[in-house]
Amino acid sequence: MMVTEGVCLHNCQYNRIDEPRIHHPESLELALALSVQRITYGIRVRNVLVVGGGAKSLAQTLSQQGIADKVVVCDTFANDPLFPPDSADVPPGACVATDACNLPFSDRSFDLCIVLHAIERIHCTVRTLEEFQRVARYLVLEATSERSFRTRFQSGVRRDRNRGTSSHVDSLNQGSLRKLLVDSGLRVLRGELMTIERNTNGSCAWTKIHLLFCRGRGAPPNEVFPRVLHVDTTSTRSSIVHNAILQDTIDYSVYARIPRWWRGLEQKLRMDLILALHVRRVAEQYDVIMAGSEKVGIPLALMRLNRPVITTVHHMASRRKKAFLRLLDVTSAWTRTAYLSEADREVMISYYGVPEERLFKYSAAPLGRFRPTGEIISEGPIMSIGLSDRDYPTLIEALRDLPGYHTEIYGASRYEDLYGVPNGVAIPEWIYLKDKVSLDELVAAYKRARFVVLPVKETTQFSAGITAALEAQASGKAVIATRTRGMPDYVIDGVTGFLVSPGDVKGLRDAVSTLWNNPRLAQQMGLAGRRHVEMNFNPEVEDERLRNIVIDIWEESLSGSWLPISIS
Repeated sequence: MMVTEGVCLHNCQYNRIDEPRIHHPESLELALALSVQRITYGIRVRNVLVVGGGAKSLAQTLSQQGIADKVVVCDTFANDPLFPPDSADVPPGACVATDACNLPFSDRSFDLCIVLHAIERIHCTVRTLEEFQRVARYLVLEATSERSFRTRFQSGVRRDRNRGTSSHVDSLNQGSLRKLLVDSGLRVLRGELMTIERNTNGSCAWTKIHLLFCRGRGAPPNEVFPRVLHVDTTSTRSSIVHNAILQDTIDYSVYARIPRWWRGLEQKLRMDLILALHVRRVAEQYDVIMAGSEKVGIPLALMRLNRPVITTVHHMASRRKKAFLRLLDVTSAWTRTAYLSEADREVMISYYGVPEERLFKYSAAPLGRFRPTGEIISEGPIMSIGLSDRDYPTLIEALRDLPGYHTEIYGASRYEDLYGVPNGVAIPEWIYLKDKVSLDELVAAYKRARFVVLPVKETTQFSAGITAALEAQASGKAVIATRTRGMPDYVIDGVTGFLVSPGDVKGLRDAVSTLWNNPRLAQQMGLAGRRHVEMNFNPEVEDERLRNIVIDIWEESLSGSWLPISIS
């Protein structure tokens, strides 16, 4: 890492007549450097040009922290009487006075140009920003404002009594900065706000440092990846997003200190309110929010975040809530809606009136984690798994007349009697109700299973059972499942398994008996299922499509006049 000092060396001291604005300037430079690193997420920063007051100290911090490979500092205040060209404080050979409209650098010399304390003081601002775009692909602009209180409210714009010049503070408001960005052709991608507070001699002052990350005219439109916050409302094995975009994840771990009674109330409401509040708290740090289900997507819609929101819907056809949700028009607050089955798509279009172009299907099989063994399993158990809307009483009744059909049911839950078996009903001894297992144990269970049975109730949650169906077929196992409205999208009847009518004990018994007595048929259907998910639910293909969707909606959310933070 290196800092080049051949262009400029100075450190402007604004508004420091009465007392220092920052008690520990080095901590401010570190905070600025880390903020620059955060908001430039998605690009590789090698060569950086730092322009304006405090450039040298920030440049040193950028290099020391390993944020940039090479940093050049430059002062654009060529006519500023504070720093005449013959100043004795400037080391010999250093170029102090630089024409902001004619920088001494070739085109695209820098990946990033950081402009500190400068845009308010340059008279030819639009022309100057165009010059910055010529030498750098991306810009970080600082817009600073200050408010102070003594015996009465005072504006942050004060007279520098020693220098005889006005300070830079609060010279640009929201409207003028927006117009400046539009006129100069900059596209604001991200922003971050830093607040510095001080209390001295009965006075209280706040300095707000606004950093805006902008794309210049010469930068490729899709070079910067959006920063995505994934709100995971499912188990880790069934997360919607795999490796589409590097992302941060927030999940149910935020409930570690929440009273259980409150969590129970949320589960009855089918809304993750605490999770949504945590998302709202950090939303401005991200470009796109991905909600794993409507349980968190609905409260986020009511909060009207200033960020694009993608929501995956699981149960929007619920009779208890769909009229209420349509009245609130929550779907209009979702930038895109991901659905899991064609039945869900029909509901979103016909009932909620969501335009087709705002809908997309996303469902990927975990092909790398679950793999077929390639063997004919003739000694293993039948496997059944899952929590959502399972019809285990029907499965138990179907197996009651099949003694010796060793079956393992994985669906333990501490919150409810998941199996739904009426009291007093005996469970055959060849059926085993398993406790919750780890992911590795689950993978092993799939490997030793003959085939997988997924009994599902006929409900308005059309996607019930699809995660287990994808896992089973990825593991090379034939699947016997209930013919719900969503299941035919995943299991092909007679090819990758069998579909039986809801509650049909005899049909389920016949299907189980057929595969139990024909291990080779079970293997053939299992391998056909693996080919089916590889072709139609390939995570690499699905993730690339999701990646493009995320980038597209981020670009749609940006405009030349959009500001990610309030300049006040």
